[in-house]
Amino acid sequence: MKVSLFTFITLVIAHSLQAQPLKKYSLSGEIKGEDTGTIYLKYFDAGIRNVEAARIQHGQFQFNGFISEPVLASITDNKQTIDGRQNAYKGFYMDPATMKITLVANDFKNAKLTGSKTNDDWLLLSEKTDELYSRFYLLKNKSTENLSEKQKDSLNFYSKKIADIHINFSKENPRSIIAAKAISDLNIVEISNDSILHLLDNLDTTLKKTYSFQTLKQNIRYAINSGINHAAPDFIRQDVNSKLLRLSDFKGKYVLLDFWASWCVPCRKQTPHIKNIYKQYHSKGLEIIVVSCDAKYDAWHKAIKQDSIQSFHNILAFTNSDMEFLKTHDNSMEASFKGELRKLYNLMPIPAQILIDKDGIIIGRYSLYDNTTVEDMDKKLSEIFSIDKE
Repeated sequence: MKVSLFTFITLVIAHSLQAQPLKKYSLSGEIKGEDTGTIYLKYFDAGIRNVEAARIQHGQFQFNGFISEPVLASITDNKQTIDGRQNAYKGFYMDPATMKITLVANDFKNAKLTGSKTNDDWLLLSEKTDELYSRFYLLKNKSTENLSEKQKDSLNFYSKKIADIHINFSKENPRSIIAAKAISDLNIVEISNDSILHLLDNLDTTLKKTYSFQTLKQNIRYAINSGINHAAPDFIRQDVNSKLLRLSDFKGKYVLLDFWASWCVPCRKQTPHIKNIYKQYHSKGLEIIVVSCDAKYDAWHKAIKQDSIQSFHNILAFTNSDMEFLKTHDNSMEASFKGELRKLYNLMPIPAQILIDKDGIIIGRYSLYDNTTVEDMDKKLSEIFSIDKE
């Protein structure tokens, strides 16, 4: 049986965690304004998605179970508003401990959780940095050329302040997974990935054994290997027509990797622009490989036809063996975020594009996470093909 890189890494990490015992959690809850109904608890533990349901009786509910470590969880009524959004939702960190949560029907935003030290750590860090991040992004999202010297100084001040808070928090809480998250988030304020790895190595040995820590560290390594001026990680996939596609076979041409999904509205809105790029530059040596993060074959095929992108090289982020696994385990939108190629290229939100030169070197990353835009990509492509023409 063939094992994909993504599956192999998951198995290695899972194997390393087999010695981690499962620990009991208890989450009792009160929901004001709703006497009966059903409420749902969702979380990933060691890479496995869990969905628990509990009956609401007289405004009370109870969840009991086992987890291997503190996990990021959410509680929801699973209802949707008219515009398709979740009606009531609250994210929080859940410990293997006895916890209590208080909710208000149809509005979980101000939920109160007690008994989770990890969630308390998260709230403490957020309290110290939320306002700084707001001011930081207000300046960061502007073009550097449009910033005054005073604004540039302010941007540097907020960046340093956020970094100092995160680093000090990690030193004061070396056993908390929030410390590891605080360190991994330092790339937002342009701390080098090598420095981030060094800071992670200084955390507590017990924390380093957890799945969450190992995943964060692996993602930093992906970020290093898929950054600007690095060789684009090679991959092999079957395209939508079952033909074998290998990235390294495109050397000698410029390649644009376009990451999208059938369920991603911003991606679908961006498709006409990607088609225009293809029309403008394909004859000059640009190939476009469209990487779908769909976990459903039918949805993927349908979207390709609807958007008329059959002329592109269409592949899935997953391997065939990953897709077979998803058929019996988790074929949801959340599963799409596990796609191997998204991990390999360290991509968070989509849409996202990776631009690769003729020698197979990454020369552009365009996404919200990279703080770059489609306009930046257009400018880069124009420069490339103007130079090549000369």
